[in-house]
Amino acid sequence: MREGDDDATRHAVIIPSLGRPQVLMETVKNVLRQEPLPDEILVVITQESDASPELKELPKVRVIIGRKGLTLQRNDGIKKLSPEIQYVTFFDDDMELHKHYLKQIRTFLNAHDEVVLACGKLLANGGLDRNEAKSLVQESEQQPLADSWTYREWAYGCNMSVRRSVLSSTGFDERLRLYAWLEDSDFCMACKEHGKIAKLDAAVGVHLMVSSGRVSGVRMGYSQLVNSYYIHKKWKRSMWGCFRGLWMPALVANLLKWPFDRQVDRLGRLRGNLQAIWDLARGKCEPERIEKM
Repeated sequence: MREGDDDATRHAVIIPSLGRPQVLMETVKNVLRQEPLPDEILVVITQESDASPELKELPKVRVIIGRKGLTLQRNDGIKKLSPEIQYVTFFDDDMELHKHYLKQIRTFLNAHDEVVLACGKLLANGGLDRNEAKSLVQESEQQPLADSWTYREWAYGCNMSVRRSVLSSTGFDERLRLYAWLEDSDFCMACKEHGKIAKLDAAVGVHLMVSSGRVSGVRMGYSQLVNSYYIHKKWKRSMWGCFRGLWMPALVANLLKWPFDRQVDRLGRLRGNLQAIWDLARGKCEPERIEKM
């Protein structure tokens, strides 16, 4: 049993990262604030330069060189988990966390056998820097933790915790490549075949949504349409729901905002949208094509 913990549950963290070693280092240091610490932290990168040399010297951390792409890196991390691990938390490499985040997840999953996948409460999702995120989290640590939670249809991909037993038969779809748009929705649909999904308000964090290291506008625009079509077709979901809930918002935003939005490559995304429509009209639904663009 770990010192200061109230159970002997074995818990691992997997963090994939690409091309932003300083952002990654800050997040790993933040995970090392957890009380108590996780049993292991697996950082999955694609080449040595993705992580600073100091990262390998940190306690509990194992650095793994994996394949390039969010789904592939997460799956490569899953393969390297120690046998005794029972819960696995996937973090993006730009997170800031309440010091009891992982403890709250463990306590909740131990008490709710029906839940196989859980996520926490985001105080912010982008639009702030690391210092602002730290301030938000520190403020939350001065307040009593909420005891509320809800069942959900999906979980936030930047902070998902899943039972290891589910991962023995369910992984991330490797046809969703690179940034893997909507990979969390696809993973949640697979997990729902094993149990329920929940959002826990006591597991508090901030997602910085750092823009460096992300895919180009054209690739992103292509994935916005092709990935959503692929996932809806795969799980036999309503294509009208796909069009209304995902295609239309993307197309409208990219079409109307491209002359004014300096933060996002809207014109590139629009070009990617149009290429996706052309491919799908010809019967080609290939999410992995973005690697060749």
